[in-house]
Amino acid sequence: MANLALAAHGDEAAIELRLYLESFLASARAEIRAGFSSEAGVALRFTDVAIPHDATPRRFRDAPRVSIAALTAPGRRGHWVIILPLAHTFWVDRGDDLDDAIRRETVRVAAAKDDQPWDYLRLLPPGDTELTRLVVSLGEGGAAAAETARKKHVHLEKATAKKNALAVLGSIASPWHEERTETKHPPIVGRERELQSLRALLEADTRTSVLLVGDELSGKSALLGAWFDDAFRRDAARPVYRTSVARLLAGMSGLGQWQARLGRVLEAIETLDAILYFENIGELFGDRGAGGIDLPGVIRAFIDEGRVRLVGEVDTRALDVLAPQSAGFFSALSRVRVPALDAAASAAALVAHRAHHLSTEEHRPRLTPGALATIVALTDRYLPYLPHPGKAVRLYDEVRAAHDKDPSLVGMAAEVDVADVERHFGVQTGIPQMLLGEGEALDLGEVEARLRRRVVGQDGAVETLVQTVAVMKATLSPADKPLGVFLFVGPTGVGKTELARALAELIFGSESRLSRFDMSEYADPGAVMRLIRGNDRRDGLLTRVIRQQPFGIVLLDEIEKAHPAVYDLLLGALGEARLSDARGRTAYLHNTIVIMTSNVGARASKRRIGIGAGAGSDLERYIDAARAHFRPEFLNRLDRIIPFHSLSAGEIRSIARMQVRALSRRRGLTELAAVLDVPDPVLDALAARGYSEDYGARALRRTLEDELVVPVAELLSREAGDAQGSRIRASLDDEGALRLDLTRGDGAGTDASGQASFHRIAAHRRTVDAWYHLPPVIQLREQVEFLVAQLNDLARTAGPRARPKAKKRAAILIPKLRAQHNLLDDLASRLRQHRADLSAIEELAFAAHLAGRDDAGGESDREQLEEASLAVDEFRASLPYALLALQEDRDAATFIVQQPDAQGGLRRWLGPLVGAAKVRGYHLTVHVPMAVHQPGAASWPAGRFWGPPQSGAWAKGLLEDAGSPLRAALITVKGPFAGALLALECGIHRWVVSATDRTKTAHLSVVLASMRSDVTDRDHASKLFRPVDLPSRAQLLRTPAMRDHDLPGGRLTILDGDVTLPLPDDYWASFEDTATEHLVALAASGRAIADVIAIRQEGQEAPDDDEEDRSSADEGGAP
Repeated sequence: MANLALAAHGDEAAIELRLYLESFLASARAEIRAGFSSEAGVALRFTDVAIPHDATPRRFRDAPRVSIAALTAPGRRGHWVIILPLAHTFWVDRGDDLDDAIRRETVRVAAAKDDQPWDYLRLLPPGDTELTRLVVSLGEGGAAAAETARKKHVHLEKATAKKNALAVLGSIASPWHEERTETKHPPIVGRERELQSLRALLEADTRTSVLLVGDELSGKSALLGAWFDDAFRRDAARPVYRTSVARLLAGMSGLGQWQARLGRVLEAIETLDAILYFENIGELFGDRGAGGIDLPGVIRAFIDEGRVRLVGEVDTRALDVLAPQSAGFFSALSRVRVPALDAAASAAALVAHRAHHLSTEEHRPRLTPGALATIVALTDRYLPYLPHPGKAVRLYDEVRAAHDKDPSLVGMAAEVDVADVERHFGVQTGIPQMLLGEGEALDLGEVEARLRRRVVGQDGAVETLVQTVAVMKATLSPADKPLGVFLFVGPTGVGKTELARALAELIFGSESRLSRFDMSEYADPGAVMRLIRGNDRRDGLLTRVIRQQPFGIVLLDEIEKAHPAVYDLLLGALGEARLSDARGRTAYLHNTIVIMTSNVGARASKRRIGIGAGAGSDLERYIDAARAHFRPEFLNRLDRIIPFHSLSAGEIRSIARMQVRALSRRRGLTELAAVLDVPDPVLDALAARGYSEDYGARALRRTLEDELVVPVAELLSREAGDAQGSRIRASLDDEGALRLDLTRGDGAGTDASGQASFHRIAAHRRTVDAWYHLPPVIQLREQVEFLVAQLNDLARTAGPRARPKAKKRAAILIPKLRAQHNLLDDLASRLRQHRADLSAIEELAFAAHLAGRDDAGGESDREQLEEASLAVDEFRASLPYALLALQEDRDAATFIVQQPDAQGGLRRWLGPLVGAAKVRGYHLTVHVPMAVHQPGAASWPAGRFWGPPQSGAWAKGLLEDAGSPLRAALITVKGPFAGALLALECGIHRWVVSATDRTKTAHLSVVLASMRSDVTDRDHASKLFRPVDLPSRAQLLRTPAMRDHDLPGGRLTILDGDVTLPLPDDYWASFEDTATEHLVALAASGRAIADVIAIRQEGQEAPDDDEEDRSSADEGGAP
């Protein structure tokens, strides 16, 4: 066998053959040279030849036809012919047909060889055959010819090496240069000096490696791209291959494997004189375990020898950590620093981006000049820890992506203004619109009222924080400090932590934006390491939280208990708004509020309770106690020391009322729509029991949990389902013990105001959200997006420069896709709009809820609840069509319906269906057995089981006749979604005619024959369109029905009996509602809707005709 590694392919084979011939013919005699000369007119010819073989089995004796390649060379009196697969040459006289001659000679020679059958495989044509003429130079002498041959050998070796190098890089790197040239990119701004340095290094004859140094988002990658774009225009670009450590080491587990692979990669880069690009060169120094993988050492050898060009990016802080560890490696790289730009340069970069996108992406959103200025201002103010221009460009791209629309449907690009940018930035960061928008007025009175609703009795603390919010709104906070640094001092349980939570919800939109640290856990010498410094493998707890959530509140609870070393590190955080961990990474607090709590001074304050113990004296004592405990440099970094007073009995009672309201909003009560009623006398008693000067509201919370929450939970557990819509009233017995009474049907279910109204609206919204995220609805939205992409792609490919064939294809497909898109998008848009309406109603109800109108009641509450119910109904009305929108053949179906008894099941089901079909615009026809007298039967083909199509009204009239013989029918229906909706009717239907006599129970079988409404001749001949063989009546009485009618609370049983749903009283008037329940239950269970719309298959065939006749005779009528 030949060694494939030594074989030549394609152009290589031609080069090697030419080199050989030049070397051989240079010293050959003249007559030998003449024999290699190609005559004019030599051609390649293909002829189909039938080649029989006697060894072939008789049934395969038909001779296969093979395309035989042959060379023909014209002579004076004919042609020389070479049959290439047989290497056979023969002469054909002038006038003889060449193809016939080739056929005869091929069959003769093949038969004479007496080959085995498998030897005939050599006659099969290759995938491609072409005639190539080689031009061989013979004008040089021996030495010159040898030198020429040597040069061509060198050229061949280089070509082979290049091919091998490309194969090596193809497995572990991506051709970044090809990706870069596929699309146009915005120009770079403000980097002329850096670009000049990079150009000089990468385009030099000496192979130089470059390290791009800068912070994240400073523009290192953009600088490399700008150099490549410029070099590409000047035809001076080099190929750039991007890789990573993960790709280099993938699958390398054996000893020496990674060294061999890395060596092959670097040699390939050397061969191609390309650039090896690492987006994060710091990965080379990662922890590789005990294997001793020294990637930088291997790479450095190639760099020092000037064999490769390498470009790597590294973060400034990472370089500070890595450079001392591998000084030799980094000294071999030429550094190009990419410093952050200023805000003005960032603004110019955005203008350049906008101009570029206006010319290249006309359909994409366009940002107004004011929006660009807002992006620069917001990122400069709220993202100081990220550099320009990257942070501004990233926000610019995010805003454009968030406002993308379909150009083929909208007709013009969206315009994004200042308000859109502020809104998007607020959603991304959690900063409320009132702080972002200069045009947004800040109602300080409303801010104060919201804080007071959360915290009782701490007016001074609330007023101080309101002033802080005003300073933040006016952007008067120092740029190099946190938004605020406060020390809350006071006794336990007076609202310090609660006020911090309320502030987090007010400013950042959620209490989850507050990160709390109990400083009593950081009193040991290792506290600094755990909290701030961390180590090489683990982040500090505090620094990690700040990096992950830079917009929020950090609460350091009981700060006086922390280790003294913690204070030292906090000095930098509070003074310069930055903390650095053991890895050199910095966490910034410019957009963080730092709140510390302490109990220092609380004991001295308690001893001064009485006359003269006012707020002013408390403030002085707290300040004095703080100065005595904390160092002056620590106190100087605080914005305010805010004292909290002990709570009075009246304030405890107000807090008790707030906590009872919070209890009423707990899930266990709201889901039951139950109301908790706690009268004032009961509240006073609970507040008195929970009052503690030492523990404040914490003691009250424990009292309410023990004496109210636990008994309510036990009561609800005992009552179970009877608690729905109930009212739970608390009272005191003669001994002062708490007593709970439950009144059924007197709770939120009948109360459409205040708190109950809000929770019912919230329950509606949760239901709609669950429907909106059902798998078929998600698939519907994804299909709309897919169709938009298809339309955009077709519009692009059918542009002015498109080929006629592409334009023709687009002209055919676009109308079809647009029609499909319009239908699906209309459904998706309706669901989206109804859901948005409900969310808006919930937000209004929630605003009223926060405003303290929980118990107010009123017409507005009832109107909101009615609007919410209407939004749910409208969503529900569109839901079944959305769930079925992606079903194929959903608009038509054919059913076989049979009643196995004489109790009128067919009349009860088909009669109302005829009227329902007419109301909905369905076209319905009925075929009844030929045994039943009917119009048109005389001209209908004989031998068919079903007669000609009849109208639904005719069949309904026939069924209303008390002596009707009709027991079975073939029904066809056609209309929007008619087939899919009615397919859900398949199964057994049951009607209880007499509650005392089960023998009079009516049954009906509904079977789906096809998802189309035309009944063909073939269908009439098929047994699958005949009545099915039903169970006996006794078996039917024991079989669970798909639909039970006329029962108290009639039911629909689906999913093999696992789910039972109620049936409406007027079934066909609202059968879409039943279908919706059916479809939602299927989708929620994870079953595909197509699984239940099952067409009758083989094996469900009809009984024999004689059995049908016996069945008919038993029932006393036609089958």
